[in-house]
Amino acid sequence: MKKVGILGGTGEIGKRVVKLLENQYELLVSYHSVKPSVTAHNQYIQLDVDISDDLESFCSQCSIIVNCAGASFVNGEKIARAGTCWERTYNSGDYP
Repeated sequence: MKKVGILGGTGEIGKRVVKLLENQYELLVSYHSVKPSVTAHNQYIQLDVDISDDLESFCSQCSIIVNCAGASFVNGEKIARAGTCWERTYNSGDYP
């Protein structure tokens, strides 16, 4: 089973993405400050996307990365770079 990493998985959009995917994939979900109630299906990890080593470590554990960690114009490029260095599929949720 592919592991999907959801950055910002405890925000408003991230929580919805988690609900949509949790029965189909193994999830690694990041949170910034307040740890959510843990479920048996998902693994939660505290992460600051501004710490590049931590971000790269998170991305290296996933086959697919979904960025729900704030506006992609603010941090999308650094997250895309972290994911692509591990040749991971990246989705920021931005569509033309």
